[in-house]
Amino acid sequence: MPKGKHNGRSLTTLNNSVPKAKANRNRTGGQAEFKGNANTPIKTGANEKRVTALLGHHAQRNTQVGKQSKALLNHLGKTGSGWKVTAGVHQGGLGGSAGAADQRDHITLSTGHHLRFNKNGQLMEITGKAGNIPQGKGRSHAAAAGR
Repeated sequence: MPKGKHNGRSLTTLNNSVPKAKANRNRTGGQAEFKGNANTPIKTGANEKRVTALLGHHAQRNTQVGKQSKALLNHLGKTGSGWKVTAGVHQGGLGGSAGAADQRDHITLSTGHHLRFNKNGQLMEITGKAGNIPQGKGRSHAAAAGR
């Protein structure tokens, strides 16, 4: 991997985030993986390897989702109890402390984060516990407008 900086961030730092997140996976204990049901089918399975690869790909970009990916990779590498995928790509669900069920296609992580996809299946936003990752532009504008 070339040395230097990419979008103002050291490539070494970025390259360390992915292995740390992979090493901190914890498939045992905690919330069981949701396999889908008649009301909320899983459209595509997901696993931690694919999630870290997706985040690593986006983390190299100087975009909203790139910044969110970097922050989430750092968080996944440091979370005390580890992390795992708790649901593959699906719409809806039960909702939770963050609000109503998410009607966009998304992957759910045990950390409470959603990797949200646009209609073309591209990662468009990461949502979840405030403070761990930068809030998306749409969510920032909605909060400022009081919505």
